[in-house]
Amino acid sequence: MSKLKKTFLSVALLFCMVAQAQPYFGTIDSVYSETYKANRDIFVYLPKDVRDGKDSAAKYPVLYVLDGGSHYLSVAGLVKELSEFSGNMMIPKMIVVCIPPYKRTNELTPYPIAKNKLMPYTKETGGADLFTRFLEIDVFNYVASKYPVSNYRTLVGHSFGGIFALNILVKHKNLFDNYIVIDPSTWYD
Repeated sequence: MSKLKKTFLSVALLFCMVAQAQPYFGTIDSVYSETYKANRDIFVYLPKDVRDGKDSAAKYPVLYVLDGGSHYLSVAGLVKELSEFSGNMMIPKMIVVCIPPYKRTNELTPYPIAKNKLMPYTKETGGADLFTRFLEIDVFNYVASKYPVSNYRTLVGHSFGGIFALNILVKHKNLFDNYIVIDPSTWYD
């Protein structure tokens, strides 16, 4: 068999395997925000039981992840691996909602700061209260109306998302049951 035929056969076989497996990477959804008066995208990962329509009465905790565009695939993959592949023994099955910021520096920083060497773009800081309202009013209500969620929520924030999570923990600690704060930008101001 010629190299060209072998290559073509390999590519065709790989395509068939991928087509049969139909990997699930989640869903891009959109929330209309009364807070921002605009549609905002979110990325949602659903456990296999939800996707397959099993146990329609089941409710799942929600893992809310900031910087959703950057962390979605890794976090959803970890949740899938640790909850579904391990037989729900490492962590419970859960819904993952990743929220990409539109104006990251503004939305994730707790208050405006004066210009300094570390942050020359300080005019963009201090919108965490508005972003918190967006989560509490727009995102939580939308997610609860569309997906089978329990009231158990965890917030994950990294870097600016980490200081946002710390700010929520201090000012609005009842919004989430758990907080995972990774490498927060505590140098901020």
